Amino acid sequence: MNNVTTNPTKEQLIAEKRQLIDNLTSANHNKTLKLLKENEQAIKELDKIALLKQVNIKYSRLREIALQAYNCELPSEDITTNDGSFHKTKIKKYPNIAALQYASAKWEDNRITQLTINGEKFYMYTTKHEYKKETIYTRPATFSEFLAFNTIPEQYMTIEQYNAMAEQLTALNTKLQKDMEDYKKGLESLKISSLSHWGITGQHNVNLYEYLPTIR
Repeated sequence: MNNVTTNPTKEQLIAEKRQLIDNLTSANHNKTLKLLKENEQAIKELDKIALLKQVNIKYSRLREIALQAYNCELPSEDITTNDGSFHKTKIKKYPNIAALQYASAKWEDNRITQLTINGEKFYMYTTKHEYKKETIYTRPATFSEFLAFNTIPEQYMTIEQYNAMAEQLTALNTKLQKDMEDYKKGLESLKISSLSHWGITGQHNVNLYEYLPTIR
């Protein structure tokens, strides 16, 4: 008879965590804390897997719909009605658009700039605006470019990729904190408060947001 090993579920890990806490004593303190740390890390890994599954399912669906949008024709005439739906007669010239279900479009500057399919919006052109010049519209040359332009990942993300991203992001945040401390020390060495009081320097607000992995 073969022994079959299965990975514990999150519920089993949580139950194990409660048991470890309940049995914590001064005698087993160090060993139990080590086991608790391993337990918490295992729970986090399961949470990461659940998060990635949710994200991957969402964007797998979006890639399929995005491909429909990318393959649509580029009408040179306005085939939309006032509410953005398609004109029943004019749309017949464009079979890929006609095949879309629950779709509408935004028509501007003699082109469809945005397609909505099954409630999902896709931008069809990148734009370049220059003062007193007409807007320059550029259609993404490849499906990969179209996905990137619409902020849709091209492939599934694996747990290994997620962990690598989290590790790199943590390193960046650690460097950011060190750089901020170095900057603070540099200001103190300059006696910045006095310089500011004398009117030689002034403050300027800089907005910077720290990004963290959803699950660390």
